[in-house]
Amino acid sequence: MRPIRWHHLPKFMNNQDYISHLAESKAIYHTQKAKVPFEEKLKIIIELQKMEMEMIKRNKSRKTSKKFRQVWICKT
Repeated sequence: MRPIRWHHLPKFMNNQDYISHLAESKAIYHTQKAKVPFEEKLKIIIELQKMEMEMIKRNKSRKTSKKFRQVWICKT
């Protein structure tokens, strides 16, 4: 991987206001996501697991690790 040459970045990415706004936006995003109820986070994880299992089934010819995978089953 080549090192980043800062003088090749677009002008707006060198702008300190842009960088501070980006950091602030990122902090706000993560604060909002941290406030999501645990149950909602669990539902998201289960949906992602289902998606992964479907992708594994459809791509059997693709090399994957031999890890044991399953979708969590939770009583609600």
